[in-house]
Amino acid sequence: MDFLARLTAWLRSTEASEYIVEVLSPAATSSLLAEALIARDNQAAIVLVYLSTDTHNTATRVTLERLRDYLKANTPQLSAPSAPSAKRSLAAPGRSSSVS
Repeated sequence: MDFLARLTAWLRSTEASEYIVEVLSPAATSSLLAEALIARDNQAAIVLVYLSTDTHNTATRVTLERLRDYLKANTPQLSAPSAPSAKRSLAAPGRSSSVS
């Protein structure tokens, strides 16, 4: 969550862009909404960034380039998800039986 807090603070600063008018981030919302915006494995999150410019505006492209540069420089390396177990349980709850 530290990364999301830093990203959110940066997006809300003038350093990111003067054209960002609102940021909806798991780091700055209610815990209920944060749960909906962060993947269960904590490997992904949704951050909504609202701009005052339209899609074809040069300021929009510049803002998106700044965001890409920030993410390249500051995103922590994600650990690979663990491989599924070679054995999976086929038994009903309360029973112990597995197959390979």
